[in-house]
Amino acid sequence: VGAYSGLSSVAKWRKVTADHSYELLNMFDLRVELAEGSFVDAGSMQAVVESTDSGGVVTEIEERLQVPTQIATSTPEGDIVVRGVVVGVPLADNGPNINGIDVPEGRALDEGDAGETTSLIERNFAIYHELPAEGTLTLSGDRDISYVGHAITPEYFLVITEGGGFFAQASFGAVFTSLETAGEIAGQPGTVNDMVLTLDDGADRDAFQATLAEAFASEMPEVGVVVTNTDDDLAYTATYEDIEGDQQFFTILAVVILLGSAAAAVNLTARMVEQTRREMGVAMALGVRRRRIALRPMLLGVQIAVLGALLGVLAGWAIASAMAGVLDSFLPQPEWLTPTQWNVFFTAALLGIGLPVAAVGIPVWRAIRVNPVDAIRTGHLASRGGGLAPLVKRVRLPGNTFSQMPLRNVMRAPRRGLLTALGIGASIIVLVMIVAAIDSLLGTLAKGGEAATGNVPNRVVVEFDSVYLAGDGPVGTVLASPSITDGEAMLQIPGEYINGDEPFGALVEFIDWDDGLFIPEIDEGAAPRGEPSVVISPKAAEDLDVGIGDTVAMRLPQRTGPFSFALEEIELPVSGIHEHPFRAVAYMATDHASMLGLEGLANVVSVVGAEGVEVGDLQAEFLAVGAVTSVQRADATAKLMEDFMGQFVAIFQLFMLVVLLLAVLIAFNAAAISVDERRREHATMFAYGVRPRRIIRMLLVESAVVGVVATIIGIAGGFWLVGYMIQSSAESMPDVAIPVIVTPSVVVWAIIVGVVAVGLAPLLTAPRRLRKMDLPSTLRVME
Repeated sequence: VGAYSGLSSVAKWRKVTADHSYELLNMFDLRVELAEGSFVDAGSMQAVVESTDSGGVVTEIEERLQVPTQIATSTPEGDIVVRGVVVGVPLADNGPNINGIDVPEGRALDEGDAGETTSLIERNFAIYHELPAEGTLTLSGDRDISYVGHAITPEYFLVITEGGGFFAQASFGAVFTSLETAGEIAGQPGTVNDMVLTLDDGADRDAFQATLAEAFASEMPEVGVVVTNTDDDLAYTATYEDIEGDQQFFTILAVVILLGSAAAAVNLTARMVEQTRREMGVAMALGVRRRRIALRPMLLGVQIAVLGALLGVLAGWAIASAMAGVLDSFLPQPEWLTPTQWNVFFTAALLGIGLPVAAVGIPVWRAIRVNPVDAIRTGHLASRGGGLAPLVKRVRLPGNTFSQMPLRNVMRAPRRGLLTALGIGASIIVLVMIVAAIDSLLGTLAKGGEAATGNVPNRVVVEFDSVYLAGDGPVGTVLASPSITDGEAMLQIPGEYINGDEPFGALVEFIDWDDGLFIPEIDEGAAPRGEPSVVISPKAAEDLDVGIGDTVAMRLPQRTGPFSFALEEIELPVSGIHEHPFRAVAYMATDHASMLGLEGLANVVSVVGAEGVEVGDLQAEFLAVGAVTSVQRADATAKLMEDFMGQFVAIFQLFMLVVLLLAVLIAFNAAAISVDERRREHATMFAYGVRPRRIIRMLLVESAVVGVVATIIGIAGGFWLVGYMIQSSAESMPDVAIPVIVTPSVVVWAIIVGVVAVGLAPLLTAPRRLRKMDLPSTLRVME
């Protein structure tokens, strides 16, 4: 009850807060982006929209300028240099008015900041690196710019980068400044390359989007233009899909725990009812109405259910309150809305009351339906045989009577053992699901890092803001650095796969497959040689339903001028499938760059640092090269995502502790009842000289047998659930192929909880009860 009500409240809060935040900051309806590296004069993009908007459906238009850059600053952990983007926005009339900027710390920008070296730093990046409200940043070319506050804006509610980087605030920062300042930084004053607009509430968004795309294709044929809507924005869609994915996880978690608790409740109440069957038989023989006989055990069940539900609601409130404080640090929003979700708590309370009441109702109903004489004849508390015990007799078990007794006890009452195992198994299912999910995600990131480094473990990737001659200009400056021992100019361009159900991004890298510094591993097929072809990722091949020799349609940039790129649709055969788990990653041959007018050009350099030269040294050196926008290890994205996910491990460890306690409580409860049920057996053994430690050992073995069954149930159910979760998460994380990775740690944790902890549970109750046993009164049976 606590898990469902508390965690589901958090998901509801995220949903209402996201709706409120997007409305508050006026999220765009349509966005127009120029192909990377393209610029046009300010006002020209707006003019195309105004000439097309004959029906007056556009309510507001704002042009912007996005400039890739490096960002260097000092943090409490030391100096950092990361890649980022400078976003130039209009400041007139309290702008920007589309995709507005909330400033929770510091001050907002105003018209007086136009053309000045003042800016705002994106809030996720600032929180991750613990940056103050004001400070100084150094951009590419050793250009200093001050920031005067933290910025929250819809496009960065979640920080997602090209190539599938999710929660990428560790390695990516956004700087917001005036349109004029951004033009100076880019060396392109008076130009823009991005535009956002909002439409009238009654407008047909999709129809106007198509009209706008046709208009730009006609008015600006030399420049590639992409028109997208809100649903195409990665941060927007991921925000809601992440909420849905989290809610699914929370529901699975709560349902599994609830079912396990229900099994434990059935076990507890059934055994309590069985202990009173003689009393109920006597009452029936004396003529008491069966409904009155059933009242006391039913009231007991209601009492347990109500108390459990109340405790669950309090636990849910505590969970939700604790998570509320975490939300603002991990998911900054202009204003968090956290209304009490009464319907969620009411639903959880009904489930928490209904299941235990049903659990006690079934054995009570069975008990009052028997003949009174049969109920009275029932043996004294302990099970006297039956069940699956006859099967055990047919098998010659090793050891003496005392060694065989624990297994025989379990087989005498298989229903009890199975219900206990199911209750404990549900806890282990949750444990396995959490540990396996963490291992699968971290394993996928590690595989991505290995694929990115390829045959050069220490490869460092230097990226530029545009394409340059491969051996001249800023590319030549980097290659001539004395801090590197080897280097290779390369070409990397963004594109799209367009022959699937929905287009999705591609990041194409042109490789020298014969003599290149970096040569990716190919799992299937061969490197692209001869006619142009492409090597794609396994995830892209699956989503496009293509294999070796099939053709994929792609939209790639075609160079049309020094600062303009058109977008060309081309079809390429698939020559191979590489091993990188990120869907967007694709490779072609360097010789094939000529088909896009990019022969002899480069925008990436792979380098290997000289002995003793660290990545930080290269970052500091190349920060002075104005065209350099990023210097990082090839596996940096994977490593930083691993580090970021490590922050969530503490939360998962809390869940692991909860399920461990739940499993021990169920085992403790079952062991305590078993000790009570078999107290005459134990007293008889004491009377014949059996030592207490032998009886305790038998109880430990019996509990461990149940724990082994629970562990098997937990491992099987946990693996199935984690597979289901990963398959379902494909919608919220479509750019990454996450396989189910089973590591020894999963099995170790399951054994620790299911066998060790559960097996030792009788030590919490048995020694004390056995020591205090009064043999004469225990052996005496009153008929």
